[in-house]
Amino acid sequence: MEKQVVDLANTIDRSKFSVTLCCMSRHVGPLLAFVDADKTKFAFLGFRLRHWPWSLAKLICILKREQIDILHTHGYDSGFWGRIAALIARVPVIITHEHGKTLWKRKYQIWFERFVNRFTDIRIAVSEDIRRLRIENEHTPPQKIVTIPNGVDVGKFNGSFSGEHIRNELRVNPKDFIIGTVGRLTPAKAYNVLIDAFEIVHKEIQNSILLFVGDGELKADLERYAVKKDMENHVRFLGARSDIPELLSVFDTFVLSSDREGLPVALLEAMAAGVPVIATAVGGIPEVINDGWNGYLVPPGSADRLADKIMELLRNEEDRRYISKNAYMTIKENYTIEKTTQRIEKIYKQFTS
Repeated sequence: MEKQVVDLANTIDRSKFSVTLCCMSRHVGPLLAFVDADKTKFAFLGFRLRHWPWSLAKLICILKREQIDILHTHGYDSGFWGRIAALIARVPVIITHEHGKTLWKRKYQIWFERFVNRFTDIRIAVSEDIRRLRIENEHTPPQKIVTIPNGVDVGKFNGSFSGEHIRNELRVNPKDFIIGTVGRLTPAKAYNVLIDAFEIVHKEIQNSILLFVGDGELKADLERYAVKKDMENHVRFLGARSDIPELLSVFDTFVLSSDREGLPVALLEAMAAGVPVIATAVGGIPEVINDGWNGYLVPPGSADRLADKIMELLRNEEDRRYISKNAYMTIKENYTIEKTTQRIEKIYKQFTS
């Protein structure tokens, strides 16, 4: 979600729109370094639940001082507090961006969403799956929610990376197959299933390794699980990295084992990099992946099915080239950050003209 916000902020037409980026935290995160600071104003709200009146008042002051015409929130917390502040500050246009299913919402949170639907001008869902959930669960009027899929900067991922220094860093033999995934190490990703699948794969294809790129609450648990499976020498946890395009260039296949998803940017980035992908058929993923043409789909929770597809791809170089080519064309034609931004700008103009 945060990467998408950064890319949107950098791509939006500054001859028509000025951008103020309000961060809920008081701390500068690593992604802020990628925002064009010369063209963007920043505000750090330092939200803490026990100090919410002060943080809310600060946001209201920012909205008034900057004479904000459009408040565009991303995620539940910013959508909750942002819409309250926008109503008090009388911001003309309120937009929320729905990046996930948010099935964790309690009754009072769903009630809040239903109540503020009347004050929200438009909601943007990153997949049809999420749009349907917002209509069914939160009674969002269908005309008040549109689907605009995430986009990626294709230019960052189709560079000529040799990958040699990455392989040297990881001490990976050029003949080794690299199975990789990128994402937060959280329960929704079901990475234990991916380790189970890799255990099956490694018994058949011993020159294979599994790379986890990303950090999160389950890192220690997953490391222990790899040890339990006697896979610790073949499973690597690289932590958070800023060189994702270079890392993707050495992947032989990208695998996503999630139980639930919105429309994962990591999947789109892998496809933009021309990496053959295997993913679970959850959330908005089947809206992107045409099984057998630009990637493979498997049911969630099935290590056996996941392992079968991984081995099928690793053993067939022609299939990998075919999937890779079609995956790249899919992103180039439908999921670039430029196209996503143009669709959002069209909404901005619709409500301000």
